[in-house]
Amino acid sequence: KLSIKVNEVPVKRPTQAKRKVPSDIACADGGAADGVNLSMSQNEPWAVLAHTKPQKGWIPYNPRTMRPPPLTGDTKFMKLMSWNVNGLRALLKLEGFSALQLAQREDFDVLCLQETKMQEKDVETVKQTLLEGYENSFWTCSVSKLGYSGTAIVSRIKPLSVRYGLGISDHDSEGRLVTVEFDKYYLINGYVPNSGDGLKRLVTYIFCLYYLDFSVLQSKDAVLFCIIIFK
Repeated sequence: KLSIKVNEVPVKRPTQAKRKVPSDIACADGGAADGVNLSMSQNEPWAVLAHTKPQKGWIPYNPRTMRPPPLTGDTKFMKLMSWNVNGLRALLKLEGFSALQLAQREDFDVLCLQETKMQEKDVETVKQTLLEGYENSFWTCSVSKLGYSGTAIVSRIKPLSVRYGLGISDHDSEGRLVTVEFDKYYLINGYVPNSGDGLKRLVTYIFCLYYLDFSVLQSKDAVLFCIIIFK
């Protein structure tokens, strides 16, 4: 059984004493602003912000308070949702959680997942059981290090084309990028490494930025949406 430990991140207020932060994990679970209800259910893990290395002075936020106002009934729109799941198979085993519940609650058209940590041999099984009504899903997995990184796009709408990675073999072994083309726009879903200590991965980072800036929309009359998680 996978459990989520929820603690309180310290909030700077002049009238209150400072609180100590546990060193293991801290989640946004309340108290970030006066008069705002920040309570969140552990049965909705997509609404929980967790820090494995909380820093002094960090202020929690509640994704629910950051949602845009509802659109009018005659507005045409497509809803994109992004979620760094930090291990999809472990998430699906979480007691009280189902991907169907997520779809019903959020009613998204396209779901972008990062850090799925999937292996290629498990993708078909997960695709068949993940979500009904979302028949189009595109997965890329790390083959250089199993159970690491990985990205996916799950969609109600069938895209015109799909592209995996940068098209550069030296940078495509970790399953970090999926690009889909729809009628009016491109969608890029990426899980990009930061430079790290000593800028060891700076070259990979630069290649990803180059790809986003130049390679997708050359001589294309379309809109580009990028969902990039840097870690």
